[in-house]
Amino acid sequence: MTQTNYYLDDYTDEMIPCAATLEGWAEWLAKPDPDDFTLKAPAADGTHFSGFTIEVLGDIRVEHLDGEWQAVEPAPAGTEVYYRRRHEGSQGWDVEFSGAGLAEATDLIEPDEGPLFFACTRSGVGFVATYRADPPRLVLEHVQ
Repeated sequence: MTQTNYYLDDYTDEMIPCAATLEGWAEWLAKPDPDDFTLKAPAADGTHFSGFTIEVLGDIRVEHLDGEWQAVEPAPAGTEVYYRRRHEGSQGWDVEFSGAGLAEATDLIEPDEGPLFFACTRSGVGFVATYRADPPRLVLEHVQ
């Protein structure tokens, strides 16, 4: 099952402040934490945000076998980038351990750190969304 994660350009870094869903972003835009990121006040109704999506195609288990990191099950078709999960079942990932192939994504990982889990992803689309304050929501206006 493919999961679509949404990222707003203005507030996406190695970490994001909320769930990577339209609902998560809308909730955060309505009640920002003044100590977190750059949004110090609630977003104004009608504000436009550009962003992009990443589609998560599934997760795989990776083990160090025969001197290299190998997937113990096939990666989903269409995988473009692998992101290391913090643990099995995790929703987030560590962008420092990512790559277009497992060799690239695991090149800095020691053999005794396994087993590992990786999200298998592909690029999604760009979009523009409008924030609506009552009730808080993001409405997709333009998908590229």
